[in-house]
Amino acid sequence: MALNESALKTSLLAIFNEMDEAATEEPKTNEWYAGKLAKAITDHIKTAEAAAGIDVQGGTQTGGALVGAATSANGKII
Repeated sequence: MALNESALKTSLLAIFNEMDEAATEEPKTNEWYAGKLAKAITDHIKTAEAAAGIDVQGGTQTGGALVGAATSANGKII
């Protein structure tokens, strides 16, 4: 699955809404906000998949052809 901008926007908006609520209730620290944002972005990136055939080791160049390991099936970013 490709990255989904709408899903990331929804996750971030939820964090911003929590920030607004905290302004009138119990304030949160900058570290708390940073942690929430980092988790939302990391979780979002982990939903992406790498298409089959992408070079995963760097390989070596021989006579114009790339020789090396490549994905043989779709994979996930971990």
